[in-house]
Amino acid sequence: LTSLFQSILADFNHEQASFLASLTKNPSGSLPWAGCENPEEMKQQILSLSEDKRTFVRNPPNGVQFEFDLEGQYAPVAMAMLKEDPRLEKMRFDLVPKLISEADFWRNYFYRVSLVKQSSQLNSLAKSGGGDGEGSTDTSTAEGPQTPSDDGKDDDGADSGIPSDFVSDSCEGKVREKVYPEVNAEDLAKGMQQLGVGGGRGGKKADQELEQEIEKELDGYEVVPSDGAGTGVADDDELENEIQTLLSVTRK
Repeated sequence: LTSLFQSILADFNHEQASFLASLTKNPSGSLPWAGCENPEEMKQQILSLSEDKRTFVRNPPNGVQFEFDLEGQYAPVAMAMLKEDPRLEKMRFDLVPKLISEADFWRNYFYRVSLVKQSSQLNSLAKSGGGDGEGSTDTSTAEGPQTPSDDGKDDDGADSGIPSDFVSDSCEGKVREKVYPEVNAEDLAKGMQQLGVGGGRGGKKADQELEQEIEKELDGYEVVPSDGAGTGVADDDELENEIQTLLSVTRK
């Protein structure tokens, strides 16, 4: 256990010595948010990076070109960040060199810092672009509402002369015509007549014609009174009842 501790301490001292040597080469450094449009907002975002261990142990994605040289321009910035962010100093003490090397620690960290700066720049551009868009929108509104085109190609209801509420019904009718074959009205009427089904005006007319034919046939008969006084009246009443019954049946 003692030998393991001594080995870790030796590695840490070596990494620390290399880091301090790089600082002596580039003593001047500025904080990452210096000179930005919203420095205070960016400062809080960059300081929050040291709260997550994954910021330092996860390498940049494969294929991402991120040029990093700890002994170059990043060394003084790293030293300035250690003074500015106590959590960053503690995270470095916990991870280097037990889990990650000094160079990889700072490479992963500054890669995330660059992402924060790029995101801030994109937001600034989006806000400036959004302001121009609002101005153009106000100008078009001031000129007046836009009128639809006269060709009416985009409006199915106006093009077909059908109210908008019935556009869906017309479409359903078109689909029905494609799915079901056309039926001739005369063929349909003949089929109904063959089945003995009458409807509408045609059925009433047929009933009237049948009733008139029955009345004509009844008019052709001559009623002969019988010799008995009461018998003829009874026969007449019975015949009249049969006629009324027949007529009522034909009307149904």
